[in-house]
Amino acid sequence: MSHSATVSLMLPYVPSGKLAENRRRGMHWGEYAELLAGERDMAYGLILEALEGKRPRLERCTLSIQFTFKRKGVGPDYENLAAREKPLVDSLVHAGVLVNDSWDVVVERRTLKPLMGGVDATLIVAEAK
Repeated sequence: MSHSATVSLMLPYVPSGKLAENRRRGMHWGEYAELLAGERDMAYGLILEALEGKRPRLERCTLSIQFTFKRKGVGPDYENLAAREKPLVDSLVHAGVLVNDSWDVVVERRTLKPLMGGVDATLIVAEAK
């Protein structure tokens, strides 16, 4: 893929807050694995829809993710937002957008400050390097 390629996806979805470190303490590993698998399935389907049949493939990129939460107020802290990104990144790999999610491919990752109010949504921007 060319160095000028940018993949921008808006998903009408935010992964479950139960993925956050603060929420999964005490959760059995099997329950967490099941939750993560369900979130991956949801993200994968929405990513395929958002790609509209296009099949970009990035071998090196900067990845930025920004969540919008419909409720207003103080959003989750950085670590709890980052935990919600895992099913999204895994699904980008599964959909073929990213070769894999190693440091060699995702050379920089940004968790952007969440927006509050509106509808639950996730913006994913992957810029080729």
